[in-house]
Amino acid sequence: MHRSRAALLACLFTLAGGTVAASDSTVVLGPSNLALADGAAALMAGDAEEGIRLTLQGLTMAASAREKLAGWANLCAGYVMLNRLDDALAYCNQAIEADPEHWHALSNRALVYVFKREFELASRDLARAESIAPQARIPRQVKAMLRNATDPVVPTVTIDDRRRSPRPEPAD
Repeated sequence: MHRSRAALLACLFTLAGGTVAASDSTVVLGPSNLALADGAAALMAGDAEEGIRLTLQGLTMAASAREKLAGWANLCAGYVMLNRLDDALAYCNQAIEADPEHWHALSNRALVYVFKREFELASRDLARAESIAPQARIPRQVKAMLRNATDPVVPTVTIDDRRRSPRPEPAD
């Protein structure tokens, strides 16, 4: 199956959310896990290898379940970008096992299933993702990719290659 760069970047990436913490007179703004945030940024920029490296590093420092979920969902997307679908599937499954309502991971796993041509599984995950986040753009994009894989639009072009009969030569 042809995987365009735009289609792969349609995989969603979950940023490790920023935090605001106040302790006496100290205020800290920004992501709680810089490696996860930088990994997500690298993935969004199209650098799957660097994004995976940073995300794996960030997961070793993950302080919350939310950070772990973000990391696993992003690893799934990164491995899809590298066409390492079995690795991608393992990380999506890990995220979904930890949170069955994680629509980002469900959307990513649906994309893996589309590329593996397991269309029934993709459709099931997309239905779940859409029921959890009906206004989300990513499940709709993956659904369009599923539709294109299962029922592609084939342009019908007819070329009229009949030649006209040569003109008669003028009489002398």
